Amino acid sequence: MAMQEIKRLQGCVNDLIGVVALSAVWASREPQKIVDTLLKILIRRLSLEFAAARLTYNSSAESLHSASSVDAGKSTSVLPRQISTWLDAPSPLVPFTAANPLGRGQICVVPLRLDLQRRVGTLVVASSRRGFPTEFETLMLRIAVNQAAIALHEAQRSLDQNLLAMELEKRVALRTAELTDVNRQLTLLKDELATELLAMTRLHEFSTRLRATTKLSAILDEALTATMDIQRADFGNIQLCDPESHVLKIAVQRGFNAEFLDYFANVEDPSAACGRAMRSGSRVVIEDVQTDAQFAPHRHIALAAGFRAVQSTPMFDRGGEFLGLISTHFRQPHRPSERELRLSDLYARQAAEMIGRNRADDEHAKLVAHIDRLTHASRLMAMGELTSTIAHEINQPLGGIISNGNACIRWLNREVPDLREAREAAEHIIRDANRVHDVIRSIRAFTQKAPMHRHVFDVNEIIFEVMAMLDEQLCNNRVETTLALSDTAMYALVDRIQLQQVLVNLVVNAIESLRPLSHLPRRLRIGSSQDAENRVMVCVEDQGIGPNEHVMSRMFDAFFSTKSDGMGLGLSISRSIIEAHGGQLTAARNEFQGLTMTFLLPPPYGEFP
Repeated sequence: MAMQEIKRLQGCVNDLIGVVALSAVWASREPQKIVDTLLKILIRRLSLEFAAARLTYNSSAESLHSASSVDAGKSTSVLPRQISTWLDAPSPLVPFTAANPLGRGQICVVPLRLDLQRRVGTLVVASSRRGFPTEFETLMLRIAVNQAAIALHEAQRSLDQNLLAMELEKRVALRTAELTDVNRQLTLLKDELATELLAMTRLHEFSTRLRATTKLSAILDEALTATMDIQRADFGNIQLCDPESHVLKIAVQRGFNAEFLDYFANVEDPSAACGRAMRSGSRVVIEDVQTDAQFAPHRHIALAAGFRAVQSTPMFDRGGEFLGLISTHFRQPHRPSERELRLSDLYARQAAEMIGRNRADDEHAKLVAHIDRLTHASRLMAMGELTSTIAHEINQPLGGIISNGNACIRWLNREVPDLREAREAAEHIIRDANRVHDVIRSIRAFTQKAPMHRHVFDVNEIIFEVMAMLDEQLCNNRVETTLALSDTAMYALVDRIQLQQVLVNLVVNAIESLRPLSHLPRRLRIGSSQDAENRVMVCVEDQGIGPNEHVMSRMFDAFFSTKSDGMGLGLSISRSIIEAHGGQLTAARNEFQGLTMTFLLPPPYGEFP
């Protein structure tokens, strides 16, 4: 008996050693192979009827081995429903007896977990032997299961690492491809930005030169050259629209022969590219003039000039008025890219600014010359009405000179000459003589045809000067004058003489509207203030008989007058003078049924005297 026990114990030890050694056998094995090996070894060493296992992370990883299948070297992954139920049984796991699902009789079933949390899998072993499982068999089952769980965990981690490595490798390859594509796009973008920067630098230089010159032909020539370079054109021209005839005339050109220049000297025909662009107000691109039906009448000229494609870009001023076209021509069928057309639009806009500025300067020069002529004529006409005022202005200081001269002689002829009184009389003589000099100088400047000389003046002082000039006329017409001027100085950048002319016209017109009031007070109010925009505002308000609606609508028209001897230039010239100063002159009926004339002048923006 002792010998048999020793042999049994030696067998148990060998079994345990074999089970423990399984970890070396399972190293680097796949999870399914580890499970299959475990089931076969358990069936052989424990003489089991069958053993089944399921791996939790993969529901399809199920294995079933029986004693007969192990001997035949076969296994199955199709589990009977009863065995599948045992594998899903919840804890606690204890042996139990049940009918053999693979044969006859009763079997003892032992459910096992490869880990407590069932994250790895479950195991079921069964035997028909009595007393199964013994303590030793239970120990061996637990050791085998633990060894398998460790191996499965390591296998799963290795598999996960391999999958992660493959995924990382895939992502790295994808990211490398993306970075390569990004680098390629960045290179292309860098080249585009360099080209764009060069183009914008050239445009900035062009704009700078444009502001520094007033020669239109030079700017147009440079704009055409830049546009042709951008589009790589072979020919080009700029046509301007004549404001009076509304035909296109070539201002500058590159590369065309005399026949082309003569043919397109004056364009009205809408079938050509330039004519279409002028009519539609939008860009026209003809990629091939030989296939464009509308261009058919001009193909012989295109053939003689040597071009097959043309584009025409219109130019407009800020008010939307059509100014002309920039056209480029190509020897072969061609269409400029959107980038080239966009840059061409910028040059067309700059050229349009120059054309508009040049025309505005011409119009302004004509307007100033016209104002100068009308202002001079108006001054001469106003002299007739100011004669009595001038006489009053001169006679008053001359009378003072005579009176003070006589007084000076009397103070000196005394038995004891009164030198203090004589000195004061002499000072009064000098004061009155200077006043005569100022009046004569003002009258001389007023009647001369002098250019506009604007300086910063206090408008209130100019109002006082005009009221002094017209004092006699106001008194003779019994006009009650009220001055409601600002308490502070009202500075504006003006031509003093021209602003005097405006005020004289407005006050004289007010006096004339008050004359019919023979039995009523003749009241005139002149006020000055600043509006919300710090502009100087001057109002000349009469309580006379205001004009009707028809007269109000035409009041500022040149040569319109309600007086039989009037020329109708006073208010027209006055409005032109105020507008030339950057201001506004308006008229409105007031609450007294009279007329209020108001003009606004911009502030001098810090240019105070």
